[in-house]
Amino acid sequence: EGANAIAEYLSGSIEEFADLMNQTASMLGCSPDTHFTNPSGAHDPNHYTTAYDITIMAREAMKNELFRTIVSTTKYVIPATNMNGERTIRTTNSLIDNWIVADYTYDKCIGIKTGYTSAAGRCLASAAVDDDDTREVLGSVRNEYVILEWLHAWLCINDVLDHAVTIEALSLHDGCSETHDVAVHCNLE
Repeated sequence: EGANAIAEYLSGSIEEFADLMNQTASMLGCSPDTHFTNPSGAHDPNHYTTAYDITIMAREAMKNELFRTIVSTTKYVIPATNMNGERTIRTTNSLIDNWIVADYTYDKCIGIKTGYTSAAGRCLASAAVDDDDTREVLGSVRNEYVILEWLHAWLCINDVLDHAVTIEALSLHDGCSETHDVAVHCNLE
């Protein structure tokens, strides 16, 4: 796995890199409800976070132009080599590309990441900008596809970029027994 190789290269081991991740999360102001044990997000009972803390980390990551470029890329063509033909990889983020799920794209969305593990369910960290790139919204959700539908509808209906409102955290009930964490930040810089 690429994340493990990078972790070992930078810190000497996955464990040392996870320690660095925890130090960085703490430095950014993340809560004690965030703790990492690996760089990839693979399930571990001691690897956990909140939607709010993911939003804090995403806000910091979006300050890096290379990160912004990577997370907003919808597809990338890997050139042919002497071992393989040309290959195309695509994003799984349906807010920026409808390759997997149609009708969920949000024209102001500039990416970040979807994720899934059987323990956490479907997760999303996302960012959007207004038409002149002066305001940015960051949000993250945890658990189940219904929340992606809700977030997309909420962004479109409320057009949060036209409002100077910050929702730091809220919980949604999906009509069943599950509660889902949502965090949204507006950067009005």
